[in-house]
Amino acid sequence: MLFAKLTNQEVSELVSISNRWTVAPKIRLCSSGVPSAHLLVLRSGQTKYYRTTPAGKEEILCWFAANDSLGLSAMLEVPGPNLGTAESATVCEFFVWNSCQARKAAREHPQLAINALNLSLNYIAHIVERHPEPSNYRIPHRIARALLDVAHNLGNVTPHGIDVSVTNGQLGFLAGVDPTAASHVINGWHKKAFISKGRSTIRIHCLEALAADLFQPSDGS
Repeated sequence: MLFAKLTNQEVSELVSISNRWTVAPKIRLCSSGVPSAHLLVLRSGQTKYYRTTPAGKEEILCWFAANDSLGLSAMLEVPGPNLGTAESATVCEFFVWNSCQARKAAREHPQLAINALNLSLNYIAHIVERHPEPSNYRIPHRIARALLDVAHNLGNVTPHGIDVSVTNGQLGFLAGVDPTAASHVINGWHKKAFISKGRSTIRIHCLEALAADLFQPSDGS
């Protein structure tokens, strides 16, 4: 959970500055493609996290229950777009921090940032696992999937991001694409600050931005 390995005093301090929300069923809490404005920890109730397919069908990505967290990217200096839309399925109670409070908390409590990245990585890995990869998915999709898979299995989570020891060529091999094409995609993510690139490492800063590529329609590339 988000407060794992924090002291009781640290948790009490964080809770003391939070807002308390009680929401009715069918209230939208965040929207797909829009950066998170709030960090939420669910105290009670159930919330669904879904996306709408190009055909207009609602596709459930995952369910959130008590002690689960939403809007984790609100802790980032530049929050990435939400992968899906969150909506209360029952009456829900939340602890809530706005993005300024969330970023300040992450800076003051490095373990909180580590927990948030671990939770995000686990959520996204679960979602990816439930959505097999069609053979005609685009090159960015295939590289994003390979990078997220390596990050989940071998990544080192730090307060500043998830460090993955992998080269462009290795990612291209794992994704089944040409190394030059892999480098082009990875350099594009670097310019957008989704990742930062070292000689043989990649640091992921914005998991949601990478995961968003997993659900883009194929254009045949």
